[in-house]
Amino acid sequence: MQTNLRTAVVASHVKYFLFYNLLYFLPLAFVAVYEFTQNGISEAAAVNWQDLRRITLLYVFGCAAFCLGSAFRSLVGFLTGTPTDGESISSRLPLYPAAMGWAAQITVALTVVAFILSKILLVPSGVYSAYAFDTGQMEGGLWGASMMLSELLVLFSLAALFSGRRRNVLWFAILAGINGINLLHGTRIFFIVSVLGFSLYLYLRGKLSWRIVLGGVCGVTVLAYVVFVLRSSLELSGEGSWAARLLVPVMAESIFSQLSLLSIIRDSHLWSAGGAIPQFIQDNFYFLMPRLLLPNKSSILYIDRFSDLSPLGAFSGYAQGLIYFGYWIPLVYFVFGTVADWLARRASFSATWSLLYVYFTCDFLFRIMRDGYIIPIKMLLDNLAVLGAIYFVQLLFPDPIAEYGAAT
Repeated sequence: MQTNLRTAVVASHVKYFLFYNLLYFLPLAFVAVYEFTQNGISEAAAVNWQDLRRITLLYVFGCAAFCLGSAFRSLVGFLTGTPTDGESISSRLPLYPAAMGWAAQITVALTVVAFILSKILLVPSGVYSAYAFDTGQMEGGLWGASMMLSELLVLFSLAALFSGRRRNVLWFAILAGINGINLLHGTRIFFIVSVLGFSLYLYLRGKLSWRIVLGGVCGVTVLAYVVFVLRSSLELSGEGSWAARLLVPVMAESIFSQLSLLSIIRDSHLWSAGGAIPQFIQDNFYFLMPRLLLPNKSSILYIDRFSDLSPLGAFSGYAQGLIYFGYWIPLVYFVFGTVADWLARRASFSATWSLLYVYFTCDFLFRIMRDGYIIPIKMLLDNLAVLGAIYFVQLLFPDPIAEYGAAT
């Protein structure tokens, strides 16, 4: 099926990345300005004006570098007068990759079975009776396998949604609904990514304006963060107005996931100007290793030395950026922007690249805001490996069922 495109002034990956930054920055600014006191949020963060200035500069540099990286190829072409490959991708966006093949469909079925089995095996650990982070069970091979399978389901649900198959929305809803089992133990990242993917789908089809998409995603994000409050030790009740209590889920998610960033900007001894780039490479190598080969890999990571900076889980991407790259952090976001632009250009002509563009925009760019770089990179590479294996099998056996039917 030919790729459909929708004209836009700014590329979708830029809009989504800026939205993610606002989602995490505005609560910090709100606490600094209004001293939001619900559920001890202000006491936990205690954001002052000096903190806010530093955080603002960091966010501005990150966003500006990402936007510059996204527009760099077009800018160079404009300044040098050399043509780029086709129209500017900032005004061209993909809609439909081709339908998934037989190997992908079998892989999806096996993934669903393995996913459900992993969730059943997690029952004795107690993750469903309390917030998973509070149980101390978010480590180990079974939990890691469950998360990897969950991420695969996100990828496959997006592939189904952005495919040319009939009832693509229904298949997306089924796979996303199965993945919703993660909400039972308080893990909401996969649900949020699914909503982001669906919002991008509706936007590219022209069903929704950007304002409606933004409002809808914000609303669903609040609902997802309610899961965080209900499954953790936080409460929605307490002193204060009803409006203030309704803000608790988003405020808690944003503030508590950025405690690491607050610690980093307050103590310059925790990071160096040149960063720790060799340690970044080493951590990625260790984290990509199968747990069977390296059972204690989490404890030997360089970044694990800073785990006490984020006692409630998650780890700000900007905090990890300062630890790993120091003052080179804008270059990292420049690279993210160029990668997003490159994927968008490839997406205009390839089904696989189109899927990767959607995944990169809705999953990877969101994850680096709250999980740092190590986890999103591993998830991205794992999914690339699975897609590569599917493509290789389908290349060797284009459609064995169809060939068998033709032969008989």
